[in-house]
Amino acid sequence: MGWLGVAVYAVVAVCGVAAAQHWRHEQIPIWEGMGLRFEARAWTDLAGGVAIGGLVMGGIFGVEWALGAVAVNGVLPPDLRFATTLIQLAISALGEEILFRSLVLGGLVVMLRKRWLAVVVMATLFGLAHAGNPDASALSVLGNALGGLMYAVAFLGSGCIWLPTGLHFAWNFFQGPVLGFPVSGLDMGGLVQQSAVGSDLVTGGSYGPEAGLVGMAFRFVVIALVAGWLSLRRQTADSSTGQVWRPAAKRQAGRPGVSGPVKASGGERYMTERHVGGRASGRWETIFHQYLLPAAGSSLGVAYATGRWDLSAVATGLIITGTLALVWKLGRAFVQPRLTRVTQDWLRLGLEMGASVAGHLVGAFLGLFVGGLIFDFEIGAVVMWVVVGSIAVAAPIIHGTETALGYYRQLKEKERLEEQLRALATQAELKALKAQINPHFLFNTLNTIAQLTHTDPAQAEAMIERLAEMLRYVLAGSERGLVPLAEELAFVDNYLEIEQARFSERLRVTREVAPEALRTPVPSLILQPLVENAIRHGQGSDGSIDLTLRVQRHDDAVVIAIADQGPGMPPGRQLKEGHGHGLRNVDARLRKMYGCGLEIRDNAPRGTVATVRVPLVGEV
Repeated sequence: MGWLGVAVYAVVAVCGVAAAQHWRHEQIPIWEGMGLRFEARAWTDLAGGVAIGGLVMGGIFGVEWALGAVAVNGVLPPDLRFATTLIQLAISALGEEILFRSLVLGGLVVMLRKRWLAVVVMATLFGLAHAGNPDASALSVLGNALGGLMYAVAFLGSGCIWLPTGLHFAWNFFQGPVLGFPVSGLDMGGLVQQSAVGSDLVTGGSYGPEAGLVGMAFRFVVIALVAGWLSLRRQTADSSTGQVWRPAAKRQAGRPGVSGPVKASGGERYMTERHVGGRASGRWETIFHQYLLPAAGSSLGVAYATGRWDLSAVATGLIITGTLALVWKLGRAFVQPRLTRVTQDWLRLGLEMGASVAGHLVGAFLGLFVGGLIFDFEIGAVVMWVVVGSIAVAAPIIHGTETALGYYRQLKEKERLEEQLRALATQAELKALKAQINPHFLFNTLNTIAQLTHTDPAQAEAMIERLAEMLRYVLAGSERGLVPLAEELAFVDNYLEIEQARFSERLRVTREVAPEALRTPVPSLILQPLVENAIRHGQGSDGSIDLTLRVQRHDDAVVIAIADQGPGMPPGRQLKEGHGHGLRNVDARLRKMYGCGLEIRDNAPRGTVATVRVPLVGEV
């Protein structure tokens, strides 16, 4: 490893430390920070990445064969070496994705605070890291940098490591062991016995398609296909489940009542920052990547191609930059509005990237032609290929990065708006459920007071005062959403006083409440329907009611159990069968807020236990 490799991996180490420190500060588990989430969509993304990579590599082979750049000499059957190479490439792809996407890209986003700049720097490092490979050249470094851009878009768009890992593995596997191309300068054999007979500029020569113009062009095809895949995945999720696949922590963010910091993982975290949906670059950043970088690159290209290292090369570079900017503005004015009418996301992104490459080619030709006329140098084939090739490939990296990231910012912004709409809908549903609980509670309580009016008017008056206190709590609880457990238990005690007047000594209540759990926030009006149900259905054969209210605090939740010693539930009976509005509404509210509902089971030796688990999210 030369000094360049040492420098690259030193930067990689610094970025990895920055990413790890960020995960530690935000209390994000390391596997989530790396995007290593083992969910159902992870395996779908992995398979999608393999399919896209294999399809694109087959397209590269087909185009080069059609151009007469490769010749097929035969096909071999797979052997043990083929299987061994498959495993090696899979491990290598996963390792490189964790290193460069999870650690390097993550650390760069933390340090640079700009996603587009972090992607460009990471892609450059990825290209330079392969500069020490056999037969490496400037074109191979550029091609690998485009690969870094391709994998970064997949990482940021999917929010996990599996889609870029599938792409990376399939690109190398179908390139070498299947189709017989060199893989980054290494000859891995191949089932297809082929040889390069065309220009190295087209095929990449002994390094592989990464260093050829065909392979570089297909990197942008991959980006378009990845965009289509993510769009299809999002539409599938919307139609089947009504929600977009997100990390578990982000799903909690949309649940009413869940407070505290919410942490996303992997690429998802780097696409959901404060500036999502906003402009990625300010005025100076626009000047840098739209004017200074193209001017520097085209000036160096002209100087190298013509051998004139003087002001004529700089002036020609500035002319090329001016024509590029002019063509770009014309495209924004006349082409872009028409592309927005394309409804398919993947097709629109592909057309935008194709228009960008075509615009750079036209601008580079015009600028080079004007510069040649002014400074009287011959625009030969060498000058044309070097300058136009560098502009047509290098400049789209910058504009393509901004276009791709802008596209994914639009996707994330759309997802954020959908998340807000779902949260509003959930809040409306919760208010509707409360509106059902409150009349149900009032109806039963007023029946109790009505009975006391005939038997004990003084007691009925006292119960009306208790009812007034309860109504004040109901009104306040409807607005607050979450209340301390102590207040909810006090509300239940008021209700039990009313019921005690009704049942007298037949109602016996045992309380086992852990004091450390009293400040835990719980949904308001969540326990009274359970107590009411236990009183109604928990009477013994002699009419007595033995009720136990138990509150325990565990490591991650407070468990509230309300048990009776009545006849119990009939075997096989479900919660939705015959329990009225009270328990069904409690179950629905718990599921919307925490993802798990009410648990009802037998209370050995007889009776029923209703259990509520409330996750610990702080104190009120």
